[in-house]
Amino acid sequence: MVIGMPYCKECGRRLPADAKFCPNCGTKILAELPTRPIKKPKPSEEPQKREITTGRKALHWAISAVILYVVSAISLLSWWGAYNSIEVRYLGAPAPSPPYLGVFFLILAFIFTGIAAQIHYRG
Repeated sequence: MVIGMPYCKECGRRLPADAKFCPNCGTKILAELPTRPIKKPKPSEEPQKREITTGRKALHWAISAVILYVVSAISLLSWWGAYNSIEVRYLGAPAPSPPYLGVFFLILAFIFTGIAAQIHYRG
């Protein structure tokens, strides 16, 4: 027998002594009922921040690395085309300056690939 006034385990509402179901939420009443109301946690007022998963972080780094590979390839290929042009090889035009920017982007792409791999495999 339940001593005190029984309360619903689901919604916390007071129940009549002979109740078999909660009149508020319809939950079936068991033999053991709490004798004080159960407080349900209120949803927080603050919007919850979405956390970026490690898979997404690795994907962002990998996409950045691919973009850098493309930029460095364009830079290096355009330098190679200018260096091997007819004007430079046969007509004595000055050679273009070395492709520092393309090499810089290529090194940066390698670093970004390493970061993406670290994030991905560490989980």
